[in-house]
Formats: sequence, C-alpha cells, structure tokens
Amino acid sequence: ALHCAEQLYLKGITSYPRTETDKYPPNFDLEETLRAISFRDAPWEAHAQGLLRSGITAPRQDGFDAGDHPPITPVKGATKAQCGGEAGWLLYQAICSNFLASISPDARFEEAELKLSIGSEAFVARSSRCVSR
Repeated sequence: ALHCAEQLYLKGITSYPRTETDKYPPNFDLEETLRAISFRDAPWEAHAQGLLRSGITAPRQDGFDAGDHPPITPVKGATKAQCGGEAGWLLYQAICSNFLASISPDARFEEAELKLSIGSEAFVARSSRCVSR
C-alpha cells in the first residue's frame, strides 16, 4: 500500500503519504481540494457536488497534527489509468472517500434495545439504523 501511495504522490495525485497527521491545519483550503476531485463521472461526484452546493462542514479538530505535512488528501482528480491500475485506483478512492467524510455532516443513528425474559432465561436484542447521512 505504501508503494501505491508513493506512486500517487509522485504523480501529483495525492499529498505526501508519509505522515501521522490526521488533522487539517487552519489554513488548509478544503474547498479547493473538494473542487479538484469533483470531476465528471467520479464515483463520488453527486456527494461532492452536494457539498459544494450546501457547504462544507468544518472538520473535527480532535485529531493529531505532527507538524510535518497535512493529512493524506487528494490533490487532483484522476482516473483509474492515471492512478496506475486497480490498486492505485482503490487507494485513491479510499483517500477521496476519507476526505469527503471529513468535511461532511456526521451521520446519525437510532439505536434500540429489546429485553425479554421467559421464565429464567433473559434475551436481549439490539439494533441500530442510520437515520441521516
């Protein structure tokens, strides 16, 4: 995976991959990065366009900033061929998806628990469902 990450970086597709940072610095241009990956026929095109229309949610600030580089982020739009094939493309998709998740509103879940006793036997069932993404 690190080899693929380095290749994406050397091609100018993603930021520097060797960092422990997962928190964006205050001056990081989130909208510019979002525009860069909002290209036609991207698997995440609708989500990215929706964020551009509705606005970016400020990323969480509880991450870690190693001070060396920003988190691994996409730098520009790329195709599977530009990513060097399947492995590079899958990694690029993961990086883009992680970036989009970091600037999207949090999902909300509803949880339920049912407790039932029959005689001396106790049963518990738990469920959760996504109520907003």
